[in-house]
Amino acid sequence: MWSGSIRDCSYLLVCWLESCCRYRQDWSTLENEEKSRYINAVKMVSSDPSYLPLYNELISRYRQSFTTSIQFLNASTSQFIPWHRYFLLEYENLLRLVDNDI
Repeated sequence: MWSGSIRDCSYLLVCWLESCCRYRQDWSTLENEEKSRYINAVKMVSSDPSYLPLYNELISRYRQSFTTSIQFLNASTSQFIPWHRYFLLEYENLLRLVDNDI
């Protein structure tokens, strides 16, 4: 378990001394309010006209990578985990445009 503090710098970060990283919780540990905020953010980015182009671009890049490079995305290859981490980071950044506290 982390023992850092959450900075008030518009990003949910866990800070140890001078280095910071994002703190993510498992879905099963979220409170109902946190789950609702996450679901609302997903609904917003996937339907609101101001976020929809960003959402569609991200989903399109995911689909293109997935359908054109099955071997690249194979979990047994060394490229899958970095690619997947990048995609999740981009997805998280998009959701945080709606609600920075998720």
